[in-house]
Amino acid sequence: MHLGIYSTAVNHIEAKLWRGCQQIGVRAELYRYRKKYDYVLLFNHTVHSPEYQYGDLDVLKDYRFAFIDCAEYGWFNRMQPNWQRQYYSAFTPDALHSQTKSMVEQTNLMLFLKGKSFPYLLREFLPDIPYPSSYHPIDYPITLEPDMLAPDRNSYLARPVDLFISWGVSHPFRANITDEVRRSGIKADINIIQDPHGGRLPYGEYAHRLGEARATVSYDGYGISAFRESEALCRTLLFRGGQPTVQRCPLHSGVNCVEYEVIDADHGSRFVSSNIGSLVRSYLKDPERCYEVYSRGYQHGMTYHTEAAVARYVLHTLENHDWDTPTPVLFDF
Repeated sequence: MHLGIYSTAVNHIEAKLWRGCQQIGVRAELYRYRKKYDYVLLFNHTVHSPEYQYGDLDVLKDYRFAFIDCAEYGWFNRMQPNWQRQYYSAFTPDALHSQTKSMVEQTNLMLFLKGKSFPYLLREFLPDIPYPSSYHPIDYPITLEPDMLAPDRNSYLARPVDLFISWGVSHPFRANITDEVRRSGIKADINIIQDPHGGRLPYGEYAHRLGEARATVSYDGYGISAFRESEALCRTLLFRGGQPTVQRCPLHSGVNCVEYEVIDADHGSRFVSSNIGSLVRSYLKDPERCYEVYSRGYQHGMTYHTEAAVARYVLHTLENHDWDTPTPVLFDF
């Protein structure tokens, strides 16, 4: 099989899918005009730039392609109701701002897709929308790293830190969770990045500190598919916010992760958790229980969420798509 990657920027899903294809023996390369491909992968990115351009999409009109929407559609209960009806799911809330994605480019993309048949792989698959069969959820693939060793009970129980959290202060929900953890009396390694534009911890340091702790809290704890959540799953016990999104191979609280309650305390502008402190304390009092949940989370990640596993899923979706039926637009725009 030969895949063309139609790309305007590189993001985590694209790069990891590319590697996953290589791992399973599928040839993938950047799309070249008039070259023959079995399928083309077309991505919508979370790129905040007015120079973001798709170019001449009509060159793809004779190809079978999958549209992979990596955009952060946003908390569906946070968006104004008219936005959800006026804009297609490839739009982010920030797309309405002139300093981010060009609305002209996004509109051209939607006009190109409309009336064509293609599998639509969407990162944030919302549970309250009746998706057609041509829509499929996609998660961040896990990159296998040398430190992702199979869980070992003795080394896990000997870890020196109870809980590690690392995130920026770009949303008040993270500050709320941090405050609750600090009040709980948990022995925690807390790394807070005060500069909203300061980035995250370097990957190596982040991974090392995850491996020193018995548990972590997802930095995107409000319930989306986050790439560092996937990385954490294979290194320690993962606490995550209750999920409002539908995932391809979902985790289950108490089995391979632990979900805490997320409360919309102010109609989408202030999220809090009523039980994260007590929940983390109750689990950390029983290290054997923590180890069992972590072990099952590790196995789940290695089975369903590696780069190779997600690449197989995308190819299976392409090969089983109904190419005779146009993919419907969820919302008119």
